[in-house]
Amino acid sequence: MKSERQRLHLEKLAEMKRGKSSPLKGRIMGPMSKENRLKISEGRKRYFANGGVGPRLGKKHSEITKEKMSQKALQRDKSSYVKSNETKAKMSLSKQQWWMIHPEMRMTLSIKYQGDKGSNWQGGKTLETIKIRNSFAYKEWKRAILQRDNFICQICGTRGGRLAADHIKPFSLFPELRTELTNGRTLCWGCHQNTNTFGGRINSYAQT
Repeated sequence: MKSERQRLHLEKLAEMKRGKSSPLKGRIMGPMSKENRLKISEGRKRYFANGGVGPRLGKKHSEITKEKMSQKALQRDKSSYVKSNETKAKMSLSKQQWWMIHPEMRMTLSIKYQGDKGSNWQGGKTLETIKIRNSFAYKEWKRAILQRDNFICQICGTRGGRLAADHIKPFSLFPELRTELTNGRTLCWGCHQNTNTFGGRINSYAQT
């Protein structure tokens, strides 16, 4: 549902497109003046001389300007900002599909923001096992296991629901097999809990 402001704006654009109310209609656009050309040239020179950095970089608005901007924002019609559930679902699906077909970008960003390079870095308090389970490589391994098994539990045959990518040889005891596809299988949550390596039972498994 478009707001009244949006509707009027679109109508104005449509009229301009049809040539009925274009602000340039009837005007003869001659060559740019020497003064304007000089202004544009000087502006581009300053931009590139500064390493391609915008002129506002590092500068701050005054308190008066901030207050004016705030008041202007409060006066805007924000009804057009609200997205319908259908639009949200489409955006979510589009984002998921984009990441699925660009795994190299996911890997690049995962490496780029690891550790102290991330914005939420808190001194390295995260356990190493959690880091591994949250890594791009581990998530890709989990996705590959579930897709390979067609989201079917390899013990009871249940399809879908809450599934786990289970390590046949335990995660903690065989670090070299953590992302090996042959060491993974899809299990429903019930069957996963009943394995002899789930939770504290890993200690008994390690002693055998």
